[in-house]
Amino acid sequence: MKNQLFFNHIPSWIIILMPALLISGPFLSDLGVSIVTLVFLINTIKNKLTKYYNNYYFKLFFIFYIILVLSSSLSENVIVSLKNSFFYFRFGIFSLCFWYLLENNEKLIKYLFITTLICFLSLIIDGYIQYIFGENLLGFKLYNQYRVSSFFGSELILGSYLARFFPILFGIFIFLDQAKKSKPILFFMSVIFILSEGLIFLSGERLALFFMNLSAIFIIM
Repeated sequence: MKNQLFFNHIPSWIIILMPALLISGPFLSDLGVSIVTLVFLINTIKNKLTKYYNNYYFKLFFIFYIILVLSSSLSENVIVSLKNSFFYFRFGIFSLCFWYLLENNEKLIKYLFITTLICFLSLIIDGYIQYIFGENLLGFKLYNQYRVSSFFGSELILGSYLARFFPILFGIFIFLDQAKKSKPILFFMSVIFILSEGLIFLSGERLALFFMNLSAIFIIM
């Protein structure tokens, strides 16, 4: 029971809450990734989960990680450079833990969809309130009197968040709805896309707008 709580339930809830943790700032999201990574490494050693590491994707990631570390060690300011790259391996381990949890918790993907959808709706509603009234529900005003940032405040990453999470949101929706093919929900997802596209434009992030349109092209194809 304790093993189930430590190795399955805690990492699962951290992953489910990750979309919300990213909105709160870098500290909680980085802490969540680190905890999930550490738990899975302990789980790997205890239960010999080596099969998750023996695949081409992780091997390519590991090669990429080695290149990052070597590149940092050759930079002028080694300490500062290694600070950003040395612990990058945690993202690869995090993805392996996600894979492991998906195999052992069939409801994980459903809960992740719900959390991501709630975060999207919250940002969309709050973002348009900020644009119309000049400040959002928490009292954050428009950045430079015209750029929408919603709950991110002075961090202008609202567009990046929406652009990068929308393909994940839509992909999980397709996965969950592939048998039902519910037209009302598909229409609802289309409305979310249109509102997100408008909000990204209002955030002033051109690169995020490019990524969102690129995602739309792939989805249509």
